[in-house]
Amino acid sequence: MEAWRFGFDPSLFPPAYKFDPTDTDIVVHYLLPRALGVPNPYEHAVIDGDPCSCPPWELMRRNGHADSDHAFFFPPPRDGEKRPVRVVSSPAPAPGEDDGARARGKWDAQKSTESSVVLVRGGGPGGIGGGAEVLVKYKRCNLSYYHGKEPSTSGWVMHEYQITVPPRLSGTVLSRVKVTDRGKQRLRKAAAGGGSQQVVAVPDPDEPGPSNYDDGGGGDGNALGSSGGERAE
Repeated sequence: MEAWRFGFDPSLFPPAYKFDPTDTDIVVHYLLPRALGVPNPYEHAVIDGDPCSCPPWELMRRNGHADSDHAFFFPPPRDGEKRPVRVVSSPAPAPGEDDGARARGKWDAQKSTESSVVLVRGGGPGGIGGGAEVLVKYKRCNLSYYHGKEPSTSGWVMHEYQITVPPRLSGTVLSRVKVTDRGKQRLRKAAAGGGSQQVVAVPDPDEPGPSNYDDGGGGDGNALGSSGGERAE
């Protein structure tokens, strides 16, 4: 999606500049600063809120992303169970909320992957290179959303990012909620037929933005500079 939708100044980027960070971009530039408690001038791109507070299409609408296909959240701390299930229920309807948004649903974990990145502290001439290397390992848990009593997935996915090394930083989680191509098709059909999910205007598919980092080795092989892991459904 366009960078301005995430709070970036549109005058600083070319028209329609995309904001679609890779896994390691997310960890290095957003999750890690939050976990360390240091100021981050780009933190406006991540919403402080629980993605399990309501169904994903309603979550997007409530947070100003009704016509976006993905958004980022800092949820409450999560534990490290192997196959988590996040129950979603919205008993009190919000203004303008449709009936389908109040149905009970769940985020069910499908798989987890682990990756690592090596950060180099400045210390050489001009402050470039030559410093100590710090290894950061992180886990990405992929979850699919099931709405109400529907036996199949809704087409919405959530990626939960959590640092595992250093372990003292593991309490902070960053979640990326997005609608897949399959979910977009279902939303279009619901909108055409007057279904309960018609509150979302589905955008055209966007191309991923660039990344300037390299993978630290191991993990799921999702190199920084590639968004291959981000496209998994």
